[in-house]
Amino acid sequence: MTKEQGFSLVELMIALVLGLLVGGAVLQSFIMNNRSIVFQRASITTQDQGRVALDMLARYIRMAGYQETDLMSSNLSNGLDGSENGAIDSILVRYQAGSTMSFSIYDCVGTEITTASSGTVSSNEFKLQSDGNGRYNLICDNGTTSGALASNIEQFNILYGVDTDDDRAPNQYLPHDAASTSMSSVVAIKACLVIASEDNIISTDTTFSDFCVPTTPVTDKRIRRKVGSTIALRNRTGGS
Repeated sequence: MTKEQGFSLVELMIALVLGLLVGGAVLQSFIMNNRSIVFQRASITTQDQGRVALDMLARYIRMAGYQETDLMSSNLSNGLDGSENGAIDSILVRYQAGSTMSFSIYDCVGTEITTASSGTVSSNEFKLQSDGNGRYNLICDNGTTSGALASNIEQFNILYGVDTDDDRAPNQYLPHDAASTSMSSVVAIKACLVIASEDNIISTDTTFSDFCVPTTPVTDKRIRRKVGSTIALRNRTGGS
């Protein structure tokens, strides 16, 4: 009679423990890789949103004060304005179409500015607007229609570069309330945005010391990115 061969109970338990250890290591590696992918995706999305928003801001801020030469030689005196509200500023830029346009001009929501003998002034206001869920979108409002440029914006700050010696270069950067009496001398803008990810990503509450302006620490686990740019007003500096 042939004696059957097999694993003992101890060998089976050892094999199960080793299998659990290997499976746990594989699962842990999968979880860590998945977290890394989610983090990188949220980080890239947040950074890209900031870049797109800044590009759009810069494109239209540079247009501030533009006029066709057949209207008048001076720049629009009210081509630039804004408001100051702590971490939530706004900026308004205006430019003007002429009676004979050599190229099409559009406002910030993509509407073509129609020509008129007296010139058509386009007003474009960039500001934050609540989405109704406690978060804010950066929008552009042309007075009739608005469109969102970026979502989950937590700070939007504007500083105005004032030229005090008529050399077409900023001597100091001031918030709107301090620069409001010298708005016609503003030749550059510093724009700053703080953007948060859509969902909680990191494992601990986030704290920041490098916001556009100082704020209290936040109490969630979303990624945040600060993006900023200095924008020359080419219709006041003579740039192209």
